Amino acid sequence: MSIKEKVAFLLKRDKQNEKRIKDLEKENKKKDKLISKLMAKNSAPNKNYLTKDQAAAWIGCSRRKIDDMIIGGNIHVEYPGSKACINKHEIIPLMKGLKKQHGSLPKG
Repeated sequence: MSIKEKVAFLLKRDKQNEKRIKDLEKENKKKDKLISKLMAKNSAPNKNYLTKDQAAAWIGCSRRKIDDMIIGGNIHVEYPGSKACINKHEIIPLMKGLKKQHGSLPKG
């Protein structure tokens, strides 16, 4: 193989590698967008709020029980960023109430 052929081969391989890198970067951007969308669905807008699922995990009950507590007026729902969230400070007394009833805080 002559030097010209080697150079041509290496340039061709470099172009192929650059194309692969660009394709992988595009895939990563798509995956990052999808992950951020999923995280936005599963997380509250800031650290002072919990989603219904997170509140249920904190208390150690089902999401249905959280919905019943909201309907009953025991928990108030706020909508920061047009997402139903519960203030953490409303959940903490419920956790303390469970501690008094059962002797320990729920895990979760």
